[in-house]
Amino acid sequence: MVEMGLKPNHVAYSTLIDGFMKEGNVDEAFRVKKEMVASGIQLNRITYNMLVGGLCKRGRVEKAREILSEMDHLGWESDSHTYNMLIEGYCRERNSSMAFEVLDEMTRKNLLPTVVTYSVLINGLCHSGDFSQASRVLDDMVRRGLKPNAVIYTNLIAGHCREHRFQEAIKVLEGMSEKRVAPDVFCYNSLIIGFCKDGRMEEAKPYLVEMVAKGLKPNAYTYGAFIHGHSKAGEMEKAGSYFTEMLNHGLFPNDVIYTALVDGYFKVGQVQEAILVFRTMIDRGILPDVKAYSVLIHGLARNGEMQEAMRVFSEFQEKGLVPDVYTYSVLISGFCKQAEIGKAFELHDEMCRKGVDPNIVTYSSMIDGLCKSGYIERARELFDSVPGKGLILNGFTYAAIIDGYCKSGNIMEGFRLFSEMPSRGVLPDRFVYSALLDGCCKEGNMEKALNLFQEMVGKGFATTLAFNILIDGFCKLGDLEEAQRLLADMAFQKIMANNVTYTT
Repeated sequence: MVEMGLKPNHVAYSTLIDGFMKEGNVDEAFRVKKEMVASGIQLNRITYNMLVGGLCKRGRVEKAREILSEMDHLGWESDSHTYNMLIEGYCRERNSSMAFEVLDEMTRKNLLPTVVTYSVLINGLCHSGDFSQASRVLDDMVRRGLKPNAVIYTNLIAGHCREHRFQEAIKVLEGMSEKRVAPDVFCYNSLIIGFCKDGRMEEAKPYLVEMVAKGLKPNAYTYGAFIHGHSKAGEMEKAGSYFTEMLNHGLFPNDVIYTALVDGYFKVGQVQEAILVFRTMIDRGILPDVKAYSVLIHGLARNGEMQEAMRVFSEFQEKGLVPDVYTYSVLISGFCKQAEIGKAFELHDEMCRKGVDPNIVTYSSMIDGLCKSGYIERARELFDSVPGKGLILNGFTYAAIIDGYCKSGNIMEGFRLFSEMPSRGVLPDRFVYSALLDGCCKEGNMEKALNLFQEMVGKGFATTLAFNILIDGFCKLGDLEEAQRLLADMAFQKIMANNVTYTT
């Protein structure tokens, strides 16, 4: 504009500042601000609010406070919108004390907090888990003659559900009628989603019935919560029923709902049904994302369908999607479980070439695969190299290598690694103990096995697998009396026996 002899006006400068702030280019926005002032055009409240809002969204709340001070110095009166943005900025940072300080400053300037002010503050307090303070703010709002809206109640309900405070969430929903605020779909959805995420679909169901009775129409998020919850629990008949009901009501499932169904069918071993749902999603014009393809690949790999998993992996890349560490790790784990170590290492090399850094899950799967294929020395080399890659060894990594040593007959090295775990900040879990227990039993060292088992009992690791290992060990030594005693102890501790228990 300047090169053409045109002088930008206030609107032009403000539009530029707003655009740069929205795209996160703060430095360029402030360069335009400086140019604007140098050309003799003063910023007004609207332009200042653009700067304050943009800074707060970028987490630069203190800089936004400086802009507020500049406004005051130049005689521009800030409004409730300015303060609402600052309060929201501090709430995003979980800094409720500064949010309240800004609220106090606002009232000192005779700017009355609005419904938006209270909504932002209550939402921030809920995200911080400070529900008692959130309730006090709600009471203060009512005392000031402001009527809370459904958005505020939705935030409170969702906040309680995130912290598993379901009774409090129900009280908030029921208390809405006392305040003469009608719950909307979002209020009910917050409670339903909370219950379903916690695996409590039966407790969520009455609220679906209640909302329909009140004339509210469930939406995709309502049904999606039930579908996701039942799929996660492996209750695919119920998940399918809600999916059908959703379609009958003219609602269109999104990729998240389809992905939940695919994952659920794989969990219960219904591979063909999972593939059918995935293909149906594509047929209905919904393009699967990286997450959806990863779930499909994971399900196929978990069910031993590695050839199909690799075919899908190729299709995935042909569509221009970029595999992440999760996708590669799933395939590597699948090949390791089938003892196809060569293919696992080929994928490892490919991901490294493509700039995808393997994580601890990747290496743990490879170590486990090498051990199970009898390559204990290669597994140990890889195990020792992991810390040098900037990764921290975890319980699964230790369990894999310890199990490898125990199965190869080197139980002493297994126990040496076991003893070093606490110094590495890793607590042995039931898998580590089970590997050592199995090693002791295979050696015939039942005294050491019993001592280890007592440790497991004390730590709550006495599982069906642990009992089976020990019972099998005594049976192989012909000590059926001790095996019978363990079987009785198993029943006493209410640990379920299985087919393996009775056939050892």
